[in-house]
Amino acid sequence: MPPELNEDVNSQSSGEIEINDVADGVQDMPPSDAGSSPAEDVAEDTLSIVQDVVATDSEANAAGSSPDGEEGQVDENGDPSDEDYSNLPFGKHPRFQQILGQVKEAEAKVEELTAKATEFETDATRYRNIEGFLHDNSLSADEAAGGLEVLALAKTDPVKAWDQIKPWVTQLATAAGAMVPPDLQKRVQEGQLTPEAARELASANARSDAAEKQRQMAAERAQRDQTVQTQQLIASTVDSWETDRRLRDPNYDAKSDALQREVAFLQSREGRPADAVGVKAQLDKAYEAVSAKFVPTPAPAKQKKAVKPVTGGQSAGKPQADAQSTISIIDEVMSRG
Repeated sequence: MPPELNEDVNSQSSGEIEINDVADGVQDMPPSDAGSSPAEDVAEDTLSIVQDVVATDSEANAAGSSPDGEEGQVDENGDPSDEDYSNLPFGKHPRFQQILGQVKEAEAKVEELTAKATEFETDATRYRNIEGFLHDNSLSADEAAGGLEVLALAKTDPVKAWDQIKPWVTQLATAAGAMVPPDLQKRVQEGQLTPEAARELASANARSDAAEKQRQMAAERAQRDQTVQTQQLIASTVDSWETDRRLRDPNYDAKSDALQREVAFLQSREGRPADAVGVKAQLDKAYEAVSAKFVPTPAPAKQKKAVKPVTGGQSAGKPQADAQSTISIIDEVMSRG
């Protein structure tokens, strides 16, 4: 800006510039290019000042929002943007550190669940071992509990433990031939047997009884195993039969309740089948009886929505009053104003 114009602007206390002073300043300005007027030069100088001020403010704002400033840019979610950490290595990026922390937390969870699964499997293995031991030796749960109770009392109350175990020890000694049973003792007292002969006879009887008990245990164990296998085979047969019927009969689910009642009726009259063949035959019989009486339920017809009649006396081609376009609404408002 020319010095004369600058002095005139600063000299006005009210901030206004008189037209004559501006004109005098313009006349004193040196001539510029032939194609520009003094007024245009003044406008150009004023515009350049405004542009300088705007550029200075833009640079200040840019410096405040740059990575070197105090505040970094954030995205629409409020998280730091990638531009704030463009100069950092990939491994130091906050987002990478956040994901890495989540991965480590997930790995810790997996390790915890794996440890619990291992513990559960260990407990299940121990249970199966105990159950297998009881099964192989034909021991009931009560017998096993009684033996553990005696062992516990032997450490805490030996007198009570001996009271509980004494009848069992006497029976065991007699069965093992270490003690002569009462009938043989009577024969010894009557002179029919010597004590040595009575002990040998008691031992032979004990071995014979033990062999017989082992045979009984083996037979019982085989019977239990056969029963379990038969039950598993029957369950598998029922599942296979039901799966096959459900695939071939789309109305099987609707017949299910009636089929169960028919099977219960047949079992009350004929008894429960003992093998998989009998179960399948009974299921086929019940299915045929239910299918003969079954009537499919027709699907409900779809109701069409009622169409409201056109009211108001307007023709089909004429738009209704409440269906005005945006332009017509604007025109109506403008006409009211």
